[in-house]
Amino acid sequence: AGAATQTAAPATSPLIIEATVQLRVLPSGGNFMAVTGTITNPTKTQQPVVAMVADVLDAQGKVLDSWPIPAPLSVLPPGRAVGFDSAASNIDPAAVSLSVHFPGIKPQP
Repeated sequence: AGAATQTAAPATSPLIIEATVQLRVLPSGGNFMAVTGTITNPTKTQQPVVAMVADVLDAQGKVLDSWPIPAPLSVLPPGRAVGFDSAASNIDPAAVSLSVHFPGIKPQP
């Protein structure tokens, strides 16, 4: 099991996504990827929260697949954080990491 962390926030939002990823090989030979994380609002005003996207990446950073992660709430109060989790099975065997970001905004390296 490996772990990777990606952080990203859209240009239109100060929210910060922090995620930890686990990749497991199932007894059937398939792969299972799970992500847990938090969305933090570092501002002094409430911020809207939108669904996120999880991109499955190979060793070169190429996107192999992706899936949506629902927003855990619609508005995040100032200075607060909220947790989220998601998982997918039948992941491409070339997958080595996952990045989580808001739609249209790619994570920073």
